[in-house]
Amino acid sequence: MENDPLKNTNPPLNNLQQKAVTTLPKKYLVLIIGLLVIIFTSAAYFSVNKVLLQKKDNQSNSTNNLSITPVSSIKTTQGPIDLSKLPEEILASKLYYQQDSIVYERAPLNSDPKIFLNADSYEFSPDLTKVAYFKEYGPGSDLNFYILDLKTKQTQTFKTESESKRWLEWSPDGKYILVNSGTGPSGATEVYEVATGTKIGTFDQMGGLIWIDNENFYKDELEDTQYMRPWEGGEGSSIVKMNLKTNAVTSILKTDDINDYRPLSIKGSYLYYVQTSVTTPEGWNIGEFIETEKCLDLQTGQSRVATKGETKDKDEELINTMMNLLKLDSENGDFLYVIDNEKIANWKIAYAYSDGSIYNANLYIVNEQNPAGTLTFIGQGASIVWTK
Repeated sequence: MENDPLKNTNPPLNNLQQKAVTTLPKKYLVLIIGLLVIIFTSAAYFSVNKVLLQKKDNQSNSTNNLSITPVSSIKTTQGPIDLSKLPEEILASKLYYQQDSIVYERAPLNSDPKIFLNADSYEFSPDLTKVAYFKEYGPGSDLNFYILDLKTKQTQTFKTESESKRWLEWSPDGKYILVNSGTGPSGATEVYEVATGTKIGTFDQMGGLIWIDNENFYKDELEDTQYMRPWEGGEGSSIVKMNLKTNAVTSILKTDDINDYRPLSIKGSYLYYVQTSVTTPEGWNIGEFIETEKCLDLQTGQSRVATKGETKDKDEELINTMMNLLKLDSENGDFLYVIDNEKIANWKIAYAYSDGSIYNANLYIVNEQNPAGTLTFIGQGASIVWTK
């Protein structure tokens, strides 16, 4: 049948129907029209709401599906996950990882992933009994961060002063939580006492902290120099020792017009650091600077050039082997990092990514004594925590 909206496809009214229409009183016509308007409006309202509710349900179901997808059915760019060749000790371990703003738990490793937290950043306490996290980052975000006690299931709420929270860090004894905020290389770190929720101080932070004990650490300290550097605010970088509770600062290596310093690690009474130097102050602007890894004897105050073995990453050989096995190339932006499980000897978890796609990093488990024979793909994600 021809479908032309301009044509009347209904049969003509017979004489009786025409008479009924033409003789209906006007007030009844108005009433009927009003009722029809109400009926159609109500139908439209319920139809729209039904669609919205279905959409909401679908979104909810979509999130829930993420928590119950079997490991064997998880779709990744590396194909299916096969853990059948891993030893029982590994299969019984627990893995936490992040995708976008959701933290997942696989406990044990060969179980289906479950949603553990909705968080933009999270950090387990050193004894693994608590987890600190914040939900979102950026303007208009939740100013709070939270600490979940995994034993009592109670959540402690902390009020911060910044929308631009970036990361969290525990003191080695778990008594203090540090919250870094900012939008550039350097940011402000707030320090809170976990037991009371009290904020006890704030300090500037650019690089990582090198902990000496539960309250003291080494860090970068930006300081003004006569010749400005062509990055950040132009300041030079010193190394200082700082006390977490008192905010007391002791200068260790002070920047000048031709030298910057950055801490690397501490071993006993030796502080390892990077010294960045130029021959003349103009060298900062044209990039003619040299980086040298050095060792400072904290007892004598004497510095020397560090040997390669002293500052070598303990996992450097394994990382290079895995890069070759996975055909990754650091010159193309590929990156691979490994983490330990202190209670499981010789095994490591690695995540590898390229082009900045950290949340879709490929996760692998490997025995460092036999990388080629044990390398196993276990999923995708970032911000890995691996426990027994």
